Amino acid sequence: MKSEEMSTDVAPPTFDEWTKDKPQIVDPSMPISLKHKMNIDIETANIDSRETTWLCINQPAKHPHLGARIRPLYAYTETEKKILLHDKSLDWNKLPSFLRTELSLRLAEEKTQAEQMGDALKLGWATEPSQQTPLSQYLEPAIPPLYRAMLLAGCRIPLTWFTDHYMELACDVARLVTKDVTLLTKEDKLLTVTVIDVERMLRERAWPDDLGSHSLTLSTWQSARENFLRVCHTLADPSDATDGKTNITAELTRHFAHFAQELGTEYCVNCDYMRNFGNWYPVERALRMEIFQKRVFNRDVWQNRVIPVMDFAEPPRPPARTNYNNPNQAYSNNHSGSRKRRHR
Repeated sequence: MKSEEMSTDVAPPTFDEWTKDKPQIVDPSMPISLKHKMNIDIETANIDSRETTWLCINQPAKHPHLGARIRPLYAYTETEKKILLHDKSLDWNKLPSFLRTELSLRLAEEKTQAEQMGDALKLGWATEPSQQTPLSQYLEPAIPPLYRAMLLAGCRIPLTWFTDHYMELACDVARLVTKDVTLLTKEDKLLTVTVIDVERMLRERAWPDDLGSHSLTLSTWQSARENFLRVCHTLADPSDATDGKTNITAELTRHFAHFAQELGTEYCVNCDYMRNFGNWYPVERALRMEIFQKRVFNRDVWQNRVIPVMDFAEPPRPPARTNYNNPNQAYSNNHSGSRKRRHR
C-alpha cells in the first residue's frame, strides 16, 4: 500500500482525503459477486489507510507517512439489496461490512414497522398453543407479507393477484415494484409503510387487473375468493363480530357466501349464475369495494343490484295436462292423427 510522507514544515490544512468516505461508484453492470470481493478489499485497504493516517497525525515524528488516499466503494442497486435482504441462504459473513450494516438496519426497520402497524391498528398477535398444521394448509400458497400491509393500509389489491400463481410470485419481493406510503394512525401519528406499487406492476410487469370478467373465470374467481378471505382472516377474525359489532372480514365472508349460495352446490347448481358470471362479476366487485367503505352487507341490496344484470334463461314450459274425463283428450299426447273407433 502506497503511503505519503507528511511535511514537517507545513501541515496539510485538512485530512479529508485520508479520512472521509468517497461517493460510491454506481455500476449496475458489475456482477454482484464481484462487488462483494472488490468492496471487501477496498474496506480492508481503507481501514489500514485510516490507521496509518491517525498515527501520522498524532505521532508525526515516529510515523511520518500518511496512509493511502481513501478509495470509493461500489454501490448496490435497490433490487440487489432486496434480493440480499430476503435471501435466507445468504452467508452475511461474506458481505462487506457497510452492506451488512445497511441490511441489518433495514431488517430492524421492517420489524419495527410491523410492530408499529399492529399497535396503530390494534391488531392482536397473541401467543397461542402450538397445533399440528393440517395437510390442506401445506397445499395452500403462502401469504405474501406485503399483502397484509396493503390491506391494513387500505390499498387496493386486484382479486386476480389472489390466485395461487400470483400469490406465489408475490412472496418473492425481488419480483415486485414497491413504494412507501405515509399513513395517519388513530393516534394522529404518521406511519410510513412499504406497499406494492399496483399501477406500475399492472403497467410494467403485466400483472393482470380484475376490472373485467375477462380477467377471471368462475373457477379462478372461486380460488381467488378463498385465498382473499384466508388473508383477511389473519387480520381480523369474523368470530369477533358479535354483540352488534362487525369487521371487514365478517362482512366480506357474508358477501362471498351470498354469491356462493346463489351458485349452488355440486349437487344442485344454479346454471343461470354460472352462465351469467360475466354479467354479475363486475357488480360483485363493486359491492366488494363498498364493503371496505361501509362494512355492511345487506342481502336485499345485493339482490337488487345483481338481478338487473342477469340474463335468465327462459323458464321451461310445464307439460300439457291431460283430462282423462274428457273423451276428446283420451289419446292427446301419445297418438297422432284422429282417434280410432273401437269395434265390438
